[in-house]
Amino acid sequence: EQETRVDNQSNKSQPSQTDRWHEKLQELRDFKNREGHCRVPSKFNQNPSLGKWVSKQREEYKRLKEGKQSSLDKNRFEALENIGFTWSINKITSHSHMAWMDKYDQLKQFHAREGHCRVPQKYPENLSLGRWVMSQRLQYKHMQQGKATMPKERLKALQDIGFTWDVVGPKGESWMKQYNVLNEFKKRYGHCRVPRTYFGDAALANWVNFQRKQYSYMKQGKRSLITKERVNLLNDIGFTWNVYGEDSETWMINYQELKRFKDQEGHCVVSAKFERNPILRMWVVTQRQQYKYMKQGKASMMTEQRIQLLNEIGFVWNAKI
Repeated sequence: EQETRVDNQSNKSQPSQTDRWHEKLQELRDFKNREGHCRVPSKFNQNPSLGKWVSKQREEYKRLKEGKQSSLDKNRFEALENIGFTWSINKITSHSHMAWMDKYDQLKQFHAREGHCRVPQKYPENLSLGRWVMSQRLQYKHMQQGKATMPKERLKALQDIGFTWDVVGPKGESWMKQYNVLNEFKKRYGHCRVPRTYFGDAALANWVNFQRKQYSYMKQGKRSLITKERVNLLNDIGFTWNVYGEDSETWMINYQELKRFKDQEGHCVVSAKFERNPILRMWVVTQRQQYKYMKQGKASMMTEQRIQLLNEIGFVWNAKI
């Protein structure tokens, strides 16, 4: 009887099928952050299981469209849509798509150098890129007016790198719109620590990260879009400017949340169904991913001190499919 109770306890700590699906979703997000798209090859040598998983999602989507039984429910579909998942591989081979992606990659390189996407219309180093950026803004404006459409995949891809749809001043509508969204997030969760991989609102996550970058530039005396007025507005709602230090207050807050979860549930496997704190679920997934990067010798925010703290509460590091 005692052995049975131990086995039940062990089974309870194993990640569910839903948890494993979200683990793969996180790996796909990490792939997109590195590569700029979600088109993982079916035979992906660096992560074969991810390539198979991506192909499986397309198969399940096809079954869904044909009215057959499918494991792809509404929540999973929306989660993949939010990161710009390509459902049909025919899009990948189209000439217009490849031409668009070529300019998008050039814009990403510009963003990496300059810290923003505001390419001048007459950009001497790349005139065609300047014209292309203006074309995206014009197409977006027409979409807002109901005169044209913009593919969701392209819209999402541009939002993911902090594309500026209109150039506005310190009190611009675009900035204030995102500020108000962040304020609503604060009212709901009690803080402003929007995760980088917050699939609930990818645009908000990118906007928050962009504010931190601009603030860092300002502190270093570099050219920055952030103003004292914007800093004050963000400070007024308790914005966290630095969330990545080794002794990060943010990390410890989430760690304490996980400890409380462990005290209540008896384990550290935070299910995707834990609706009271979806941020905690994403934080747990991030810890596993950062630990994996550390083991592979890649850049990681994981430290030995954090590993020790997590081990002390029985954290589950390995959650393979």
